[in-house]
Amino acid sequence: MTTIAISWLGEGRIRVAELEAGKRSLVSRGTDGDVMIQHPTVSRPHLAIVPCPSGYLVEHLSRTNPTRVNGSRVEGPTPLSDGDALVIGTVSATFHDLAAGDRRQGPVCHNCHRENDAHQRDCWFCGTSLVNAPTTIRMPRPVLCRLLGPDGAQGDLYEGTVLVLSPDGKVTATRREGASDPRTGHVEFRDGQPMFVAPNEGESAASAQPIATSDEFSVAGNTFVAIRR
Repeated sequence: MTTIAISWLGEGRIRVAELEAGKRSLVSRGTDGDVMIQHPTVSRPHLAIVPCPSGYLVEHLSRTNPTRVNGSRVEGPTPLSDGDALVIGTVSATFHDLAAGDRRQGPVCHNCHRENDAHQRDCWFCGTSLVNAPTTIRMPRPVLCRLLGPDGAQGDLYEGTVLVLSPDGKVTATRREGASDPRTGHVEFRDGQPMFVAPNEGESAASAQPIATSDEFSVAGNTFVAIRR
């Protein structure tokens, strides 16, 4: 199960490498690394991502090429959080910790039994008031998949939601009932796993395929890359 990963732009494409959770991982230009980034400004080895009680740290190892986290040069062990921007030499990268996005289920309507967003006061589906409604146990909602799009767009998939991949390169999370445009590709949770549903073109039926980490999907010339939990 992928929870930790690094993504970066290499040779004009988004690359993704999953890391083993709870293990020290080396990022290097050489074959000695757990993550290999073939770029002249990446050293061999360049940095290590290390588990710690609060999450993960980055340790800079290169003597010649810098590492930066959110714009600040790394001099000693530096904490990492989900979504932190890394610069490895001159390569722009992102640290992903999908477990950090896990959340609690939103309020469930006692009338239609559908989940709502946490801020809803009335059920989005049937209009029933959620204020002073009977208490419902709020179950954990893990991130099932993360989609990375061009220009830094990203979205997380939870059970009961859909990620819509727009022709303009955006990733939009919506309720299952909201993803009804057959011309738009989307990702949904189906048959126990995340699935990519391709746009319906003309009279042809939309096709669906399971998702794995590093899979690429094209919508209107934009490429999206998956990190599968």
